[in-house]
Amino acid sequence: MADISTLIAYLEDGESERRMVDSICENLAFYQNIDTSEKVGEFAGSIYNWFIRECVGRNQYLVFPESAYASIFGRYKTLVTELRKLSRTETTERTREEVARVVKEHRRALIAIVRPMNDSASAGEGVILPCAEYSESLQFEILRIDPDTIREPFLDIGCGEKATLVKALRARGKEAVGIDQYQPADDSGCVLRANWLEFSFVPDYWGTIVSHMAFSNHFIRAIKTDPELAAWYQAVYREILESLVPGGAFCYTPALPRAEAFIDRARFTVERMTNVEGSPELDTVRVIKR
Repeated sequence: MADISTLIAYLEDGESERRMVDSICENLAFYQNIDTSEKVGEFAGSIYNWFIRECVGRNQYLVFPESAYASIFGRYKTLVTELRKLSRTETTERTREEVARVVKEHRRALIAIVRPMNDSASAGEGVILPCAEYSESLQFEILRIDPDTIREPFLDIGCGEKATLVKALRARGKEAVGIDQYQPADDSGCVLRANWLEFSFVPDYWGTIVSHMAFSNHFIRAIKTDPELAAWYQAVYREILESLVPGGAFCYTPALPRAEAFIDRARFTVERMTNVEGSPELDTVRVIKR
């Protein structure tokens, strides 16, 4: 899915709609046996995440507004609720007709949510977060993090659906959370569904903030393609630094020379660590608040 238009074409495609109807008909008893609102939310979350994975896996830079996350999740809850209500006494043919009706309405609703994004994509109204997840050991190594001595509380910007780094730190008893666009699998609070451009970075709060191949990747792309969005990223970058406690650090890769050039060296220390010789753009950067 190269852009919103391609996503809409997919949602309008009759063949992909038929496959969705087939899959639901084969598993309709499962939907009809979901017996609590909590289970509706859990299952809606799992298929919402499948939809987001499909989008992100094809184009990690697909632009979504923050409000779309809740709207899309709401449509999946409606889908599950409508399938639960279908009669169990209808004939197979009649059941398929009803499933097809529910699916068609669901896809029309998704199109209504995403279609306006074609007009707002260049205005920087949000961004889908990164499409890759990495092992905890690799992230600790690249970000130069010691999990035993890391300063808390800890925030991972673009933590991924599995929140690998966050969970590894919480297993060590650390106060750690992550933000990403996926619906959290539980209510533990370890992952918050949020757009990093609209997240509230409270001043003087975080001990450590990291972003591995996430925030800075998108910032760099904005610099190359969208000056208005790049200015927004620059403002959020400053908010991130101000949200650190004295002695706290923002660790990320790849490097952001443009943003780092404006850092007040009297208030912040900037450290660069080489990852690939001869490629400073791939450096890991640690910005420490004095």
